[in-house]
Amino acid sequence: MKKLTAAEILSASDIERIEVDVPEWGGTVTIAVMSGKQRDSYEQQLSSRQGTRDTVDNLRALYLSHCLVDDAGKLLFTQADIAALGEKSGTVLGRLFNEAIRINALGLEGMEDIAKNS
Repeated sequence: MKKLTAAEILSASDIERIEVDVPEWGGTVTIAVMSGKQRDSYEQQLSSRQGTRDTVDNLRALYLSHCLVDDAGKLLFTQADIAALGEKSGTVLGRLFNEAIRINALGLEGMEDIAKNS
């Protein structure tokens, strides 16, 4: 197999995106695989909640805030939006969350491991 150079690695397009219909919201959203930086940010935020009442509070909204992107790949939501996003339909958030953990290859077990190892 060919050895890759740094330039080849850095120029590779490896962020998968999927479109998901959300009829309840009147359109579609784009869910992206988290970059390494986004995943580290998510893991850090999750681990900082370990042992508090907030350990799983708004877990789906927190996760989706690191995965929902616009057409340019920029995150749609900031930290300040997580509480409001968490007020949306649990059915919709659950469906999007399931798709996001599928394409990010990080199931609930992985999230529990992150929280335990912090």
